[in-house]
Amino acid sequence: MTEEIPHVEIPQDNAAKFKKRVSLVFSKVALLDVYEEVGDQIKELLLKIETETELVQQDNLARGDIIDSARASAHFQKSESFSWWNTDTDSVKNEFGDQDPPEYWGEMSSYRGDFIAGSPKYPWMTSDISKEENPFS
Repeated sequence: MTEEIPHVEIPQDNAAKFKKRVSLVFSKVALLDVYEEVGDQIKELLLKIETETELVQQDNLARGDIIDSARASAHFQKSESFSWWNTDTDSVKNEFGDQDPPEYWGEMSSYRGDFIAGSPKYPWMTSDISKEENPFS
């Protein structure tokens, strides 16, 4: 399981659209005999996520078993030569912890080509492999 916080979309009405993507990957062998049961469990999970999301949207103090509120922001900034949106989605990410199961890989940032080599950390290692470098620094 991995998660990703994609780039924030800001349409013409300036109502920022924050998203989170969660990927579940199963091996074919693991699913061959139980795919119907797994499919039913995923449907049940999605219904629970939908219900809890509606609850949190109606009451910002509400918390679910799966869904929790988080702070995200988008601020419009302007200079003499150009303007841009400054966004912050750091609190939306689930920090990868020592107690997380080995199946949870956390956020897989922008890996290119090789999933394993592109990961900054592995579930079974307590420290980062390397820090992501900004090519514009």
